Amino acid sequence: MREGDMLTVQEVDRLGRNLLEGLLMLTELFERGVAVKVLDGVAKGEHTERSLILDLAFALAEDRRRDIVKKTKNGLEAAKKRGRVGGRRPVMNEALTAQAVALRDKGYTIRQIQPHLTYRTQSGETRNPSSVPSLRLSRRMTGRRVRRPLQVASSRT
Repeated sequence: MREGDMLTVQEVDRLGRNLLEGLLMLTELFERGVAVKVLDGVAKGEHTERSLILDLAFALAEDRRRDIVKKTKNGLEAAKKRGRVGGRRPVMNEALTAQAVALRDKGYTIRQIQPHLTYRTQSGETRNPSSVPSLRLSRRMTGRRVRRPLQVASSRT
C-alpha cells in the first residue's frame, strides 16, 4: 500500500491476532501514511492515527478471542469425558490400507496407487483419498519409509 491509500476492514481485529500485533500493524500503516477504515464494531469509522478507541477495540477483540479459545477447549474436554471424539472419520479404513499396501508391494508409487483407492462420502459421492493419508498408512502398515524416485532436472547446455 502507498501513502494516501485507505485499508478497509470489517472489524479492527482483522488487522492482528492480538493487541500487540494489531497495534504494531496500525502503527506501521499510519507511519506509511495509510488510513484505516473500520466498517463494524466499537472503532467504526475512518482513522488516520492511533486513538484510544482503536486500542480499546483491539483489547476487547483479544479478550473475546481468548474467551472463544477457552470455551472451545472446555467443550472439547467435556465431549472427550463423554466419550465423544471430534474431527472427521478417517478415510483410509483397513480394506483400503490393505489394498494400498498390496499395490505398493507390486512396485506402484503412491501417486499411482491413489486413483485405485475409492471411498464413499456420507452423501454417496465416490472419491479418492489424497496421497498423504495413503502415504502415512502404507508406511505404518509396512514399517518402512516409502522412497520416492529421485527427480533430476535435465540441464541443457
